[in-house]
Amino acid sequence: MPITQTKQGSPSRQVRDLQLATSATPATRASDRAGTALLAAWKRSGSVALVILATEAVEDGHDYWLAARARQGVGSRLMRLRHRHARFRVGRPMLRAQYERRGPVPQDVIEAVEFETPRLDAGQALVEVVAAPINPADVLTLTGEYGVLPPLPAIGGREGVGRVAELGSDAGEVAVGQLVLLPLGCGSWSSHVVTEAAQLRPLPDDGDPLQLSMMAINPPTAALLLSEFVALGPGDWVIQNAANSAVGLYLVQLARYRGYRTVNVVRRQDAAAVVRDTGGDVVLVDGEDLAEQVVEATSAAAIRLGIDAVGGSATGRLAGCLCESATLVSYGRMSGEPCAVQPNALIFRDLTLRGFWLVNWFRRTPEDQRRVLVDELAGLIAREVLHAPIHATYDVSEIKEAVASAASGERSGKVLIVPQR
Repeated sequence: MPITQTKQGSPSRQVRDLQLATSATPATRASDRAGTALLAAWKRSGSVALVILATEAVEDGHDYWLAARARQGVGSRLMRLRHRHARFRVGRPMLRAQYERRGPVPQDVIEAVEFETPRLDAGQALVEVVAAPINPADVLTLTGEYGVLPPLPAIGGREGVGRVAELGSDAGEVAVGQLVLLPLGCGSWSSHVVTEAAQLRPLPDDGDPLQLSMMAINPPTAALLLSEFVALGPGDWVIQNAANSAVGLYLVQLARYRGYRTVNVVRRQDAAAVVRDTGGDVVLVDGEDLAEQVVEATSAAAIRLGIDAVGGSATGRLAGCLCESATLVSYGRMSGEPCAVQPNALIFRDLTLRGFWLVNWFRRTPEDQRRVLVDELAGLIAREVLHAPIHATYDVSEIKEAVASAASGERSGKVLIVPQR
């Protein structure tokens, strides 16, 4: 590691001491040793060279002690100087998953490319991505089948979490080292993201970052499906299909947390165990006799809310399980087929068929209401009330393998992009 020169051209004793402290220890302990040495040296000299050297020495991704020290009132000036000299970074190249076309095989259209971040403008932040999930909507975006498609070329990834690495001037209250929720649609399948600091949402430091990375789309969808269409009370029943999906499992947990009971429909028997283990009250395999199964399992309970993620004939079977004047909400089309509901169900049983898309809810809902929902869900995830199984994690450089895994039907949980440092 090079010794950074002082203004006079010779390295100070403190700089040499810091170099020895960092180079003689494994990378996993370098930041702690560097932090101790740098703080002591700072008190003696206040040299800007120390800030530059510390940035180089702990570029392995463990340099967030600076932010912690600053929050304690020890190094606020040090942090400001670090931002000014942060362009002396070394280490792995920055990567992002980019696609310039769309096609039927999603992994064929995307690849990892190197990039350099621009110099930060006022109000901007550079965030090191910690984790970002691959959702079904992401796969549909790559194939060109999603409801909203970004202009090409584009960077994959709609959601995720990261830690603030650098801040431009006038960046507000967000701090370097803080765990934050990335803005939706920011291109999160990247090692780093540049975004407006005001759009970053601080997250609980005691939460699991991998679990928190999945909180911006699936948990709000589950929560709103339970609250926006039917006024449910403790003990009420809800029925859903695709219950072993990410939204389905979050819905099971939220329903139990709010005191509701769930009938959970899956396509095959081997998908039932994870739903039961998550807290599903009743788990059934879909079939032509679904309505009879539901009557027996619930003692003919009146079910006023049905939630459909499959479409096709599965929608009609779900409708057959609902009571008069119930509401059936469609939020997905896993079958690729139009919802098929017999007119008799709508006419004579007064069923209401609704659609739900989280994007529309975000568009029409005031910011303060959105913030309340996100904060509530972040707290539940941090307290492990909500969680989702993780199938596998991949580096950005493995984006093709990651997308292929996420697009396959045989998974036991979410696929996450977890950039290596």
